[in-house]
Amino acid sequence: MARQEEDTGPVRGPLMQRGTLSRGAIAGGIVLLLLGGLAWMRADDRPDSPLDHYRRMGLTAGPLALQRDLLAEFPPGTDPSPVVRRLEGLGFTCRPAEARWSCLRVERGEGRSVWQAEVALGLKDGALDGLEARFAEEIR
Repeated sequence: MARQEEDTGPVRGPLMQRGTLSRGAIAGGIVLLLLGGLAWMRADDRPDSPLDHYRRMGLTAGPLALQRDLLAEFPPGTDPSPVVRRLEGLGFTCRPAEARWSCLRVERGEGRSVWQAEVALGLKDGALDGLEARFAEEIR
């Protein structure tokens, strides 16, 4: 009788150690929780200002659209008080001058930029004669 030789090669076992998948799942869950918490803390939850619609139009088209909308709502020859109240409701600070009102709003932009909107109301005999809007953005 012939004797068979035993195989002394490497023993095949499982591809991973026991518990590797569960430890990986726990580590992945912790990473997701940390990323979610960081995103939640850094989220900008401020509501859009009423001027954001005009601001997104740009420095050229935005003031023209604001001017058009204000003149449609408050035509020349009317009392300037309602348009001043409307601008103050939009966040402008309005100050009377000799023959005009000057309304200004300044707010932070992205990064170090500062966004500024100005509306000048022309007066004639105590009535609204016309208005002009300007937007500007600068880095400080």
